[in-house]
Amino acid sequence: MTTTMDVPLVTTSTGVGVAPSGRRLASLALTAAVLGAAAWAATFLTDTPADDVPLQAIRIGLVAVWGLVGGALALRRPREPLGLLVLAGALVGASAVVASAALLAGHGGTVAELVRALAVGVLPALAMHVAAVLPNGWLARPSHRTLLVACYVVALALAVGLATARPDLPLWVVAVEALLA
Repeated sequence: MTTTMDVPLVTTSTGVGVAPSGRRLASLALTAAVLGAAAWAATFLTDTPADDVPLQAIRIGLVAVWGLVGGALALRRPREPLGLLVLAGALVGASAVVASAALLAGHGGTVAELVRALAVGVLPALAMHVAAVLPNGWLARPSHRTLLVACYVVALALAVGLATARPDLPLWVVAVEALLA
């Protein structure tokens, strides 16, 4: 048994593939911010203890890759919000990596501890958001919005809890949050 599918001919006007200048500018700015933060975190590698350098280099590389992927998504599919969402998540991850790098190198203080705790607490909710809007960046049902709002509220509450537990960062809280997301 065979099935034949006809591919519809799509005609578009000349301006459909062009992103609004605001979105393009925002995606370029966010990509530059993520890559700049990754480069800034890399400057702390010389002061980082030798045992922590490989893990920190992996973190920096992951942030850079997510930033490049988000920038490519935002520029390639400018009408879909997925690229900007990935870039926002990469920027939150980049802030956690910079704060972690500063703390490992001995240059961080209370602000770095706060930024790291808040960013690590919110990252699982951002991951849930990205997973909920796949493949095109839009929510499939209105009930998903309620679920995402609840995820962000719980993530912010846990992030504040992590911030109060400074300087220790109990990662089991983040692991449970990630499993639930």
